[in-house]
Amino acid sequence: DFVLNHFDYDPVAKRFRAEFAAGNYALPLTGRITAKYKVPVLAHRLEGGTVVAASDIDWIDVSDERVSEQTITDAKQVIGHELRRAIGEGDILRANDIIPPRLVTRGSMVTLKVETPVLSITTQGRAMQDGALGETVRVQNVQSNRIIEGVVDSSGAVVVLAARKVAMAE
Repeated sequence: DFVLNHFDYDPVAKRFRAEFAAGNYALPLTGRITAKYKVPVLAHRLEGGTVVAASDIDWIDVSDERVSEQTITDAKQVIGHELRRAIGEGDILRANDIIPPRLVTRGSMVTLKVETPVLSITTQGRAMQDGALGETVRVQNVQSNRIIEGVVDSSGAVVVLAARKVAMAE
């Protein structure tokens, strides 16, 4: 059995002092308190543009000094997201290292959708920029060569924004 007497803690310096007493012995005790956090890191190096899977994640303990507001602490923030740049094995992941996965990539062929309550039209287009789910992107209609804007949907198709205006104008 032991007792810590005269315990004193300095939260700014994160240091403590105490007297460790066991039986007839008393020893001065000093030290530093460090909080540890479990954070997800990559199990192996991944290139930028890679969508992170659960098998790509490992967990490590890091001191609170290495954790900032930008540090990712939940695997849900990483899995299914795309890396903005190449990241090495064991590197701590930060919020600016990931982006939502791109469903549309610049230069790729996409399906353009115009839908109204009475009409549904689809055609081919060429993406003029990358886009993730819900983002507005510019697309070139390959039949007319006109540039239009639309919103990327879950299938990677682009839904034309002006569909209601077009339907009402006709």
